[in-house]
Amino acid sequence: MIKLNTERLQLIPLNIKQLELYLEDPDRLEQELGVTVSRTVLTEVLQNEEFRQSIEKLWHRHVWQPMVESLEGLQANGVIRKDVDVEVLARAIHCLHIGYFLVRHVFAPDRNWDDPAEIEKMAEILTRGSSDARRA
Repeated sequence: MIKLNTERLQLIPLNIKQLELYLEDPDRLEQELGVTVSRTVLTEVLQNEEFRQSIEKLWHRHVWQPMVESLEGLQANGVIRKDVDVEVLARAIHCLHIGYFLVRHVFAPDRNWDDPAEIEKMAEILTRGSSDARRA
């Protein structure tokens, strides 16, 4: 396999079979080649301060603010308890998302994932808890 490398980038030209696979199932192609976009983005976020700052601004505007505003709306409508700090809840939700992303795309991308089922189970645990114990 031909690979073109620079300090920050690895280019892998695709043959026709790989191109067809990419059009069919991009995740499987990434597995076969041993590369993922998510690993590249994660590496850049960890190593490149300018990129990290750019991502942080986008994250704050497009992820964090809407999430907090949505949770505040749910709290105002009585869906979320009044004693819950929505920013703590937002961080907990975000931790679930980031954790799932890392496990799904970085640490165990070859596992047979059922994303909708996994997400549903995580949402249930978040909303109902994981304990069988009754609270006093």
